[in-house]
Amino acid sequence: MNLQRVQVNSYLVWLSFFYVAYLVLKAGFPSSESMYSLMGSLMLLVGGLAGIQACASFGGRKNFTGGIALYFALALILVSISMLASSLSAGLSYPASDILSIVDLATFVLAQCISTYAIVASLRSVFNRINKRAVVYILLSGVFSIVIAWFNLQTGQQIQLIQSNLDEIFWVGLFPILIFLQLAGGLLLINLLGKWYATQTIRTIAFGFVCFDILFPPVMAYLLVASLAFLGNQVTTFLTGISFQAVTAMFIVSVALTQMKPRQTGPFYAIHGAGRS
Repeated sequence: MNLQRVQVNSYLVWLSFFYVAYLVLKAGFPSSESMYSLMGSLMLLVGGLAGIQACASFGGRKNFTGGIALYFALALILVSISMLASSLSAGLSYPASDILSIVDLATFVLAQCISTYAIVASLRSVFNRINKRAVVYILLSGVFSIVIAWFNLQTGQQIQLIQSNLDEIFWVGLFPILIFLQLAGGLLLINLLGKWYATQTIRTIAFGFVCFDILFPPVMAYLLVASLAFLGNQVTTFLTGISFQAVTAMFIVSVALTQMKPRQTGPFYAIHGAGRS
């Protein structure tokens, strides 16, 4: 997506406002997680609403591009709910904190499943055959996912990632599988999309989720914190909790959704014209 061609609209303005507010609050009040997580949550909500609007502008989910916008919009909204529930659960007592913890995990799992489906379904529409580059992407994604599963199994309890059998099933089993599908699918999608006018926007969305998959897993946050700890507690704060890298990756996805709309002239002019290409 060419930044020189980014069109300012109300979604983009509010999105940028909440993202900047998140950064300012996280830097200025690092202990007030509920404050900056609320800003991050609202940012994702705006991105989700922009995606729903983009879906409608393409004629609904039955359209190829409209379907992509809708599924990623729903994923953003669910991550927004998960983020908010996570921050609120820390400050509440039982049983409210347990209920919010369940909401946090359930919405995050559902968001991962929906975004995985969106990437895989999009890839299926443009994928023709396996080549050497595809094999490399698949192998790299597989190795990365195995490392994530191994790290979560070995250190999950020490870093309080795994506190129940349900946590272990998700972080050691389901989450690495979803990471593999998203990462491999996203890399292949970025590589294989054609040159039609919506390509750059869809590539940006896929790129954002690839960044999220690489930077969000606890193993990567742990390595980043360990390697950058010499820079001070401020860096550690940005890379943990409602983390800078995860919010920034979702900001990229959200910005792309604010720019997704049918072309008004030339090819694909009709509202259903951006079909399978």
